[in-house]
Amino acid sequence: MLKVFGGMMAALLLAGLVALLLGHYDTTLLRVQRGGDSTNAGSSSLSPSPGPLPDNIFWFVQVSDLHISRFLDPTRAPDFEKFCSETISVIKPDLVLVTGDLTDAKTRNKVGSRQYEVEWQTYQGILKRSRVLEKTKWIDIRGNHDAFNILSLDSVSNYYRVLQRAKVNPRGGNLKNYVENLELK
Repeated sequence: MLKVFGGMMAALLLAGLVALLLGHYDTTLLRVQRGGDSTNAGSSSLSPSPGPLPDNIFWFVQVSDLHISRFLDPTRAPDFEKFCSETISVIKPDLVLVTGDLTDAKTRNKVGSRQYEVEWQTYQGILKRSRVLEKTKWIDIRGNHDAFNILSLDSVSNYYRVLQRAKVNPRGGNLKNYVENLELK
C-alpha cells in the first residue's frame, strides 16, 4: 500500500512540475510564425527557445545499432539505405548522430567475431549512393561490434579508421577536432 501511495505521489509531483514548465513557456510566437492563431502574440512569457525567435533551434537524429552484417538479417542494409535516401530528406535534420555498432562483425555461426571489410564497404557505399552527406552533417561513433578484434587503432582491420579518413576529415585529425569545427546550418 505504501509503495502505491509513494508512486502516486511521485506521479503527481512530476505532473505538477510538467504543468509548471508548460505554464512558463509560451508557444504562441511559434504559432504566429507558422500562420496560426495570433491572439496572444507579444506575450511576455519566455518562448520555448532561448531568445525571442526559434531560429537557434536545430533538429538532429540519433540512430544506433545498425549491425550491417555479411551473414545475418539481409534487410538491414536496404532499410538503412532507404532511411538515408528518403527519411533524412523528409526530416531534414541539421545533424545525424550514429552511435555505435555500424557493423555486426560476427561470424556466420554467431560464436566468433572479426571485422569484415565488406560490411564496412556496404556502410560506406550506402552513404555515398544516398548522398546523405550532402544533405546533413553526419557523425558516426564506433561501438563495441565495430571494435571486435581490433588490437590497435593502426590495425589493418580497423576499417572504421579508413572510413573516417575518407568521410569525416580527409585532412586527418580526429572526431573531437571535427566536432569542434562543425558548423550547423
